[in-house]
Amino acid sequence: MTSTDTYTTAAHQARTAVEQSAELWKQSSQSLTEQTDRFWQFPQLDAVSDATRKYFEYLQDGLEVNKNVAVKWVGALTSVVEAWRDQLETVSDFQRGHSQAISTWISSESETFEDAARQQSEQVEQAQREQQEQARQAEREKARAEREQNRRARQEARERYQGLTKAELAEKLAERELPKTGTVDELIDRLVSAESN
Repeated sequence: MTSTDTYTTAAHQARTAVEQSAELWKQSSQSLTEQTDRFWQFPQLDAVSDATRKYFEYLQDGLEVNKNVAVKWVGALTSVVEAWRDQLETVSDFQRGHSQAISTWISSESETFEDAARQQSEQVEQAQREQQEQARQAEREKARAEREQNRRARQEARERYQGLTKAELAEKLAERELPKTGTVDELIDRLVSAESN
């Protein structure tokens, strides 16, 4: 193989590596867009701050990889053989570096979303428990108020009949077609019950 063939082969491999890295960058950008769409659905400020920080860490990692690639490619121009070897290493480093940076960023994003979802779920459950307890407390208060109101109404009804004789009470019961037998208290209770019904 001549030095021209070697140089042509190296140039072809370098172009292929650039195309592959461009495709990888495109895919990561699409992934980022999809992750960002999901991200904005969570109104957790801590999650937003954390995700933004992790995204810029990913960009910084990517820039560092690109800088290293550029430095290696400039050094590879000194000789065709050295360029061929360095370009192979560069392609490998570039792919590995971007894969690691993307993997780290997506893993961090997943953890952030899981934490935000768990926190939101816990908050919803806590709010539901509090609402249920408030509803039970309101029911207890309502029942207590109704019992007190009924007790007061019966007491007031009893007071209206307290001064009447047994004969007068029996007469009022007869008007309502109710039994007239029993003690004065029983007659009063019967009249009060009839009024409440």
